[in-house]
This record gives sequence, structure tokens and C-alpha cells, in this order.
Amino acid sequence: MTREIVERSLRQQAINVTHGRVDAFRRKDILRRGFRTYDGERIGVAGALGPCEEERLWERSLRALERGVEYPYPVSQDLVMHMDSRPGIIEAGRFASAMESLVDRLRETFPEIIFSNKIVHSITERRMSNDSGLELEHIDESLDIDLLIKEGSSAAIMDGYLMPSRLRSFDADGLLEEYSAFCSAFLERVDLPGGAGSHPVIFTAENYSSATRKVYHDLSGLAIGSGSSLFSKRMGERIFNGRFSLSQSDDPAVGDGPFFDSEGVVNEGFVYPLVEKGVLRAAYTDRRTADMFDLPLTGSAGGGYDGVPQLAAHPYRI
Repeated sequence: MTREIVERSLRQQAINVTHGRVDAFRRKDILRRGFRTYDGERIGVAGALGPCEEERLWERSLRALERGVEYPYPVSQDLVMHMDSRPGIIEAGRFASAMESLVDRLRETFPEIIFSNKIVHSITERRMSNDSGLELEHIDESLDIDLLIKEGSSAAIMDGYLMPSRLRSFDADGLLEEYSAFCSAFLERVDLPGGAGSHPVIFTAENYSSATRKVYHDLSGLAIGSGSSLFSKRMGERIFNGRFSLSQSDDPAVGDGPFFDSEGVVNEGFVYPLVEKGVLRAAYTDRRTADMFDLPLTGSAGGGYDGVPQLAAHPYRI
């Protein structure tokens, strides 16, 4: 019998922006803990939000084994890694004043535009440990500037948005420059191209386009293994341009962490190549999917802190 704890904590401070002015400030401090019990064939899980009596949760996870959720896979063990990837985005106590100054500069630069929504600074801590020698910890920090844009004379609820997310640093002048480029382009009226012919189309990660979703789906081990992917039975073939390579990335250095998945798998260098110079090398998998279809394990398990690990797409790096 193996016992395992998954911890996810979030410390967050945020300001709310209404009509181009900061009107609220809030803090969050949330701890989530999952308790897993494995008997070699099954998994039982219990979870708690906030402080809890550990023994009661262990008892609940033990009773949950009776539900018969199969998990005949090895548990991560004998690995100790601690990593603090916080880049030091902003000094403690300066967040509210610095963000208010940024909002004020945006409002003064573009008086014809109304800015709203929120700016959030987060510190996340993820830990995973069990009684088989596993002890993983990752601490990280990010800044999300999620501002909606509306022209003052517009009848729309919003006309657009520019949301720099998971920023690793805070550069007020650089952000103002980026917003200025966006807002200046937004305010410039131009005629749409007409007539026959082709026109450029841009798919961005921010809008999670249909093209992006298709790639995520078809690189899944479940899709490839079951035959529902365009890439099924094409492992080892060059199916992309020879200049294109793609890796699953959990690299904390570029903000893709945590460096381990929800089954405690850590890849060498925190990346796993899926496509190399156009050649399909692997599908992303968790333990269940890798075992089911005899595929390499890429450490792509996700799921809730209080749930059974399941396949989930991790960040990609081109």
C-alpha cells in the first residue's frame, strides 16, 4: 500500500479596473490537498480545501479504493527535487501602486478608450510526496494583465482585449508601448480588403484557435492510439515541414512549470520531443494511455488535486 499527497497552494493579489480606474484590491490564499492511496491495482482519492485532519482524509482515500478505480501502474518513487522559479516580478508591497500607475498612464495616453477588468499577481506552490521516496516541490510566480478595451462612444460591451499573460517580469514602459501599438491600430479606421483572392489569416495561442485545438487533439496518445487522429499509424514519418520541431515542455525556466506532472513524472531537461524536424516521434501520454496503446510515457498527466490522474495536454514549445 502506498500513500501520496498532492498539494497546490495559491497566493494571489489582484486589482479590479473599472472605467479606467482602480476601484478594488483583493488577496487570496488557498491551499488544496489531495490524498491518494494505491494498493497496486486500484487508486483511492480524497481531497480537502484549506486546513484538514490528515488521518480522516487518509481514511477516506482508503475507503475510496472500494469504488474499484483501476490503477495497476507503478507509482513514482525515489526522486527528490525542489525548485523555486520565482523571477522576482515585483517587490512586495509595490503591486497595487505600480499597477494603478500603469492604469493611470494608459487612461491618460488614450482618453478615448475605456479600460476594465483586472490585473493579477500569483505565486503558486505545487508539492507531491509519497512514502516511496518521492518528494517534489515547485514554486513559481506570474503576472497577468487582463484588460478589456472599449471605445468610449461604442455601444458594445467591449471592443477588444490585450491580455499579456504569465509574464515573468514587469516593465511598465514596455507594457505601455505594447498597449499603445495595439490601441493606436484599433483606433485607425481602414477599409477591409475586398474582391477575390487569398488573404492572410493569423491563428494565435491566445484565442485557442480551431487549428491549435486540432493539433492538440491529434497529438494525444488517446487519439493516436485509438485511430481517431490524422497522425495514427504514422509514427516515425515526416508529416510536417522539415524545419518544424515541437516538444512538450514543463520547463520552469520559460514559465512552463511545474516541472512534474500529476503522476510525479519528470522528463530529462523538462521537455519531451513530439516532432523532430518534421518527423512524428511521440504522442503525449500519461501512464494509463502509454500502457493501453504501448506508447512511450511523456509525463502528460493532469487532473484535479482531488481526482484520479488523467491525460492532459501540457505546454508546447516550437
